Amino acid sequence: MQIIELVRLVTLSPSAYNFQNWKFIAVRDAAGLKAAAYGQQKVVDALVTFIDCGTLNAHLRLAQVLEPSLDAGILNAKVVSAWVSMAQGAREGNPQLQRDEAFRSASLAAMTLMLAAQDQGLVTGPMSGFDPVAVSREFAPQTDEVPVRLSG
Repeated sequence: MQIIELVRLVTLSPSAYNFQNWKFIAVRDAAGLKAAAYGQQKVVDALVTFIDCGTLNAHLRLAQVLEPSLDAGILNAKVVSAWVSMAQGAREGNPQLQRDEAFRSASLAAMTLMLAAQDQGLVTGPMSGFDPVAVSREFAPQTDEVPVRLSG
């Protein structure tokens, strides 16, 4: 139940244009992850290790992401249209900006996860020492997702 609450709290994390361009993969049996984490024992010792992924091409689904805010009257159609236009205009054909934004958003969400875990009395910390290609291969993130860090 704590994992579900942690993930719920992560959804409150800020992101540019409200992209929410992150994904968390909860790994409970981290034996396969240990090798990709350069043998770090803490990925196995943790009750759960999260693979924090940033999503590339988030601008392509922005209209869909903003739809609930539009339906609830939080944003109006003119604002949504402007945001989608600005986001797509800046990111289309700009893979570096897409990657930077994916890393920023995933990092903010990972920070939210770690602070929420600490608030629940859990011990956690970020791990950047891992092979992202091996993590992608082993845990099959989509081609538009990039592993940013491990949290455990």
